[in-house]
Amino acid sequence: MKKKILSLLVTMGLAASLVPVSVFADGTEVWDGSVAESFAGGKGTKDDPYQIATGSQLAYLGESMKSGTYGEKFQDTYFELTEDIDLGGKEWTPVGETVADLIMGGHEYFVFSGNFDGNGYIIKNLTIGTETSPYIGDVCGLFGATSGTIEDVVLENVSINYVGGNHSSGYGFRMGGALVGYSMGDIVNCTVIGLDMKAGSDGSYVAINSIGGLVGVQDGDTTVSHSRVSGKIEESTKKGNVGGFVGTLAKGSSAKYCGADVSVEVTGNGRGIAVGGFVGIGNGVTIDETLIENCYATGNITGAEYAGGFVGNISGLNISNCYAKGDVSNCFVGASFLGTDAASNNYYGTVKNCYATGLVSDISSSAYAFAMQSTMERSKFENCYYNAENTADAAESALPYAIDDMKKGEFTDKLGSEVWTKLDNDTPACGAEPADYSNVYEVLGNIPADLSIYTDESVANLYSAVEALRGYRDLAQQSDVDKMTNDINDAVEALVYKSADYTELDKAEEAAKALNKDDYEDFSAVEKALAAIDRTKNITEQADVDAMVKAINDAVANLVKKTPASSQPDIVSSSDASSDTSSSASDSSSSDSKSDSSSKAASNASNTNPSTGVAGGAFALALLSGAAVVMAKKKK
Repeated sequence: MKKKILSLLVTMGLAASLVPVSVFADGTEVWDGSVAESFAGGKGTKDDPYQIATGSQLAYLGESMKSGTYGEKFQDTYFELTEDIDLGGKEWTPVGETVADLIMGGHEYFVFSGNFDGNGYIIKNLTIGTETSPYIGDVCGLFGATSGTIEDVVLENVSINYVGGNHSSGYGFRMGGALVGYSMGDIVNCTVIGLDMKAGSDGSYVAINSIGGLVGVQDGDTTVSHSRVSGKIEESTKKGNVGGFVGTLAKGSSAKYCGADVSVEVTGNGRGIAVGGFVGIGNGVTIDETLIENCYATGNITGAEYAGGFVGNISGLNISNCYAKGDVSNCFVGASFLGTDAASNNYYGTVKNCYATGLVSDISSSAYAFAMQSTMERSKFENCYYNAENTADAAESALPYAIDDMKKGEFTDKLGSEVWTKLDNDTPACGAEPADYSNVYEVLGNIPADLSIYTDESVANLYSAVEALRGYRDLAQQSDVDKMTNDINDAVEALVYKSADYTELDKAEEAAKALNKDDYEDFSAVEKALAAIDRTKNITEQADVDAMVKAINDAVANLVKKTPASSQPDIVSSSDASSDTSSSASDSSSSDSKSDSSSKAASNASNTNPSTGVAGGAFALALLSGAAVVMAKKKK
């Protein structure tokens, strides 16, 4: 559990302030580039997924993809991470490394169709290609091509140098993202921190050219949700589509509650590139199902041909409750939100309840304050706003608003307070921003340092609560964070101390109860000590139990045995005495002799064991008493 807590603190950016650096020395094993021969465990079912705990086991998944026939691999199969993984900057080959032939109608492709749950663990130092030897392939990312669900994966420190790859048809393909190059499955609760991506070209014609911070292409009527990426992308061909979050959001696909804090810099002599702080381009006809809802982009864009702070080319996208904060500069056409509208009514989209705060500058052709929509009415814009400081063309259907006024409650109400959240001294939040984890930090800090003093069952319950905790949830998921917090807090409060050690008390009690109280002058102290036994004490109250042991032992040690009652001589009646006078007289000398012998014996017995004290005196009295009886009988 310690490692899990550390992993969560790292993902939430607080490890340095809460945990000593030295603690991390016992952390993650660095991958040496080898490939394991099996997974760590599991059967691949939903209830018992294959377990991946090391870089070599993750590499084994990639190698397993290439064995056997082409096609979609691991359908209806489940995988999970059980530890953080450090790939150590070693060269990584994407899991499911080619999909171009599927797009071209062939069968020679490898698509990962399994379901992968990262469980919130971190995969760090992912490296694909280098500046001197960039990766060549039609897809690029931790996963190349997928059709299953990827969830709760956290990537930290990602370095990618990528130029695309050629298909046998002669067409080139360049589809890259830190997590997935080409996704045909859902992506949920995934995070990329510290992306450094350089996208180039080998000079060939590229049929599909799409680069995104998280995913290159999201396709297949699927959804990417509650995910985020930060870092930078450098594109050196000035061709294709680039988005800080996703390069291309295809027909029927959607993005919900996602965010990108990615700067995009474009160089080169190409033409036609569309760059957006969140998405490069849509790729569908005008249908309602291609959606971007409650998402944000905050990175700056420079050097593109068509650039928007949020979207490069709308191309059928329906965007609502989103915002952009990045500046757009040094472009051919630029706008603070939407770079270019669709050229045909078959690809018109919609933009509703959105705002942009970035500035537009140094535009060589056409600059727009919010979106390119000055030549004709195309896509529909409704209730949209831009920074009033923008001096770019404001002929589109959006309104200027001062930044200070955007921070007021009235602006939140304009956008829709049922969706948007007013923040202190900031513009409204759409719900994709980080959730509040302050209570999580508090309850994690309340976990006792020493759990060995609690019962196994209650500690196991705490382990389960901590294992269920996930980082990187957003404001829309605040209730989930609160529940996880409460579950941990409840588990901490429900910790049960182990019982105190009663071994010595059991011995003392048994010994005391074995005594016969009638043999002693006063047994009340022992009875009182036994009556005071309390078997409800826990391990923290061991001193109380030890005190009970001492009380019993002390009471027993102070016991005083009763003195045995002395036997008295028989009383001779006067008649017997008178009738036996002559007999007594005749036997007197004999009796006196025996009496003297008895007295000497008693005296000797007493002197033989002077240390016996009371017991020795009682022994002497017994001898004397016995002699008296003998004498009495002889008189008879």
